[in-house]
Amino acid sequence: MGCMLKELQTLKPLVSKHWWRYLLGLLFLITVDYAQTEIPQYIKRIIDNLLSGIDETTLRNTLLLMMLTAAGIALGRFMWRYFIHGASRRIERDLRARLFKHFMALPMKAFQDNPTGELMARATNDMQAIRMLTGMAIVAFIDGFFMSAIVLIRMFSENPSVALKVIIPLPIVTVIILFFGSKIGKRFKKIQEIYGSMSTIVQEVLQGIRVVKAFVKEDFFKNKFEKQNDEYRKANMSLVMLFGFFFPLINFIAGITMLILFMTGGHAILENTMSAGTLTAMIAYLEMLLWPMIGAGFTVNMIQRGRASLKRINEILFTPPEEKTRNNVLPKKVPQDGDFCFKNLTFTYPQAEKPVLQQISFTISHGTTFGILGRIGCGKTTLLKIITRIIEPEQGQVFYGGVDITEINIDELRKLFGYVPQESFLFS
Repeated sequence: MGCMLKELQTLKPLVSKHWWRYLLGLLFLITVDYAQTEIPQYIKRIIDNLLSGIDETTLRNTLLLMMLTAAGIALGRFMWRYFIHGASRRIERDLRARLFKHFMALPMKAFQDNPTGELMARATNDMQAIRMLTGMAIVAFIDGFFMSAIVLIRMFSENPSVALKVIIPLPIVTVIILFFGSKIGKRFKKIQEIYGSMSTIVQEVLQGIRVVKAFVKEDFFKNKFEKQNDEYRKANMSLVMLFGFFFPLINFIAGITMLILFMTGGHAILENTMSAGTLTAMIAYLEMLLWPMIGAGFTVNMIQRGRASLKRINEILFTPPEEKTRNNVLPKKVPQDGDFCFKNLTFTYPQAEKPVLQQISFTISHGTTFGILGRIGCGKTTLLKIITRIIEPEQGQVFYGGVDITEINIDELRKLFGYVPQESFLFS
């Protein structure tokens, strides 16, 4: 529970910003739920009065009330969709903007640990799941709760004994939802992770297509993508199989409740303790009650998908941004002229077996030209990245004019350099 609350902290300020939209939307939603339960009452009156004799004026008035209620329901549905879905779209926009802004502040290590395709998947596919969490999932949960409460009150007011027998199977639904809910969340998280890996392969191939063709690596990447694509299919089929058990089971319980109503309601009519109109209303109410039961499956799906996606986005948002100075010390003034002094530098790339730099120490005097020669992969580029603080060394220090470069504001430090990376970029 504590972990879930921590995950949701990201959404708290965004949801609070649009609280009035949610409030108005939920008020319209609850009003629509109540209005829907009035329709069976009109049907009940018409049937009972037709069987006992009814004048044309009363029938016309009842039908007019039913039409006005239906029109009000249609308008109310538009309003709650406008406010609640409008809020979820705005939250999606704000969260995506925040994520992109955080991308710009992340250190290079974060991009080394997370491939481009994976980051793109979090900014697109995961955002859609969060939009469903803050929109339709809220609607389904609130709608299911209030609709169930109102319908149960209506059913017990019509015939308590029949209503009590009908709801006996309903607690089983709660157990099923709890059992399947956690499994759905885990499997969807795996699907999102595989989707991110597939996006990375596509992005890398398209970005380096000339290199792929030059080295005749088409078959290699084709096989690599097909393997990942098949993993994606298997993960989705695993989720489909889970839903294949989940939804039919919910529908089976729903069918049992309807069977109980026909048996008990029909017996009550034969004993003259219930009218035909009341049974018709009870059937309509039970159908309204069955939707929250079936919709609970969709709600669990949206919530678990949203949680899994929010967790993936939080992994990026909770990654500390690039520090302007190490340990938050006050930045020191950049020396105008000074020597570069390297002391015991050591750096190892992720998943590398040995350090690319190990205990490197030397000095570059001010006003001199200094060249570094060596074979490919010996650490020349790594050294330049450490000087400009694109990456941080595991051990050792770099001094400029006697000042540790980690104590100099990173923006001011980088103004000292003209750095041309090995990769060439064409902006167009």
